[in-house]
Amino acid sequence: MAEYFLIGTPPILDEFVVEHLVLETIRQNDSIEYSSLLVYLCCNQQWWRTFNDGPHLYWDRVDSPPTAWGAPEHGFTVEIHNIGEELQLRGQRLTHWAWDVSDGAPHISLDFSDGRQLTFCGHPWSTFSVNHWQSSP
Repeated sequence: MAEYFLIGTPPILDEFVVEHLVLETIRQNDSIEYSSLLVYLCCNQQWWRTFNDGPHLYWDRVDSPPTAWGAPEHGFTVEIHNIGEELQLRGQRLTHWAWDVSDGAPHISLDFSDGRQLTFCGHPWSTFSVNHWQSSP
């Protein structure tokens, strides 16, 4: 199994109420390249960002929510995907979060007070990406 490293200080999220949960999505030439490049979470009016880059998992505070941007002349845009709204997570209490490695790739799981779990799954030793997310009842 590959060794992974935690960079930054993860927030103490247990028992926080989710205000926002959004992802950055990269679209290149009208196809989605990465479905979840960066994961942003806002609890108690504080934004946090997490992502993996190869063997490193990063957590850091950010001052504001992400915004869409792009370079259409180069054929790509970065879009914001509000999964917190889509999955009706606003107001849910975050009961637990965990970071682990499965099949050689890091993943982050968030557990909510209604029993759902949201897991962000990465590529093994890839650059940038949490490449998909899944929700469990």
